[in-house]
Amino acid sequence: LSSASWSSNQAFFSSGAIYLVCFDLRQSVDHSNVGFWISLVVSRAPGARIVLVGTHLDDPLCDRSRLEAYTTIVQQS
Repeated sequence: LSSASWSSNQAFFSSGAIYLVCFDLRQSVDHSNVGFWISLVVSRAPGARIVLVGTHLDDPLCDRSRLEAYTTIVQQS
């Protein structure tokens, strides 16, 4: 995000909201920024609900080890 949109987006965080964090499971965990977005929502909107949406689960790249890596990131966030 640019600095202008970053500062304006922070005004839209609300603890009563439901946030969707969507990510492509084909990407490596390092490039997905899932942990960043979860941490951001938690810090800006404590108590808000977060729904994780991983796409492309049917792709051969999305094997058990990749899913376990995403699970670890989510648990650490």
